[in-house]
Amino acid sequence: QSVINVIHSCVPNIKNAWSAPFIDINSILIGIRIASYGHNMEVHTVCTECKNEDDFELDLRQVLDSLEFPDYTDHVQSGELEIVFQPMTYEQQNDINLRQFDQQRIIRMIPGQVDVSDEQKLDQMAEVMRNITQLTMEAMKMSIAAIKTPNAVVTDPEHIEEFLNNCDRMVFNAIRAHAIGLRQKAEIKPVTLKCTACSTDYEQVLSMDMANFFGPAS
Repeated sequence: QSVINVIHSCVPNIKNAWSAPFIDINSILIGIRIASYGHNMEVHTVCTECKNEDDFELDLRQVLDSLEFPDYTDHVQSGELEIVFQPMTYEQQNDINLRQFDQQRIIRMIPGQVDVSDEQKLDQMAEVMRNITQLTMEAMKMSIAAIKTPNAVVTDPEHIEEFLNNCDRMVFNAIRAHAIGLRQKAEIKPVTLKCTACSTDYEQVLSMDMANFFGPAS
């Protein structure tokens, strides 16, 4: 909710940020950060090689320039079928992310349970895998705007989900890969930094956490 409050406060023309395409959120937030604190942002990092902690100054203008806008006119063809894609809303993507995080948390907890048999742990792991598969299916369904056939255009989410559940594995994998590729194009790319202690080059993910991203400029 903090992200929504920031967007509504700084960009009043956006009436409902939850319904905004999630691919626009990063560029909106970076633009707000630049307008509020300037284009330089200090990033605290830990070297992956020697664990040396360091602070680097990042130019957010370069980060903003590196963002790509996915081409949603690029469709997936499968015989006479044409799969048309659309960006998920920020609310949809946020919901999927939170539920995926919860399932990942459960995975980390399962091995440490002392009063649970190995068989029960396997059952729990299988349940988590089913939940993750269902989340993947939901995300794919919301990423599809339509399925075109020679005689019809299918846009009903239930019919799209039915198609995903029954389509050929190669078609399913092609749709999933395309949806993931579109999403990744709009993501902030990791920045490459050089450790001041051991000179190792390593990648640093730029956090969009509100406490860090909108902290006071250095």
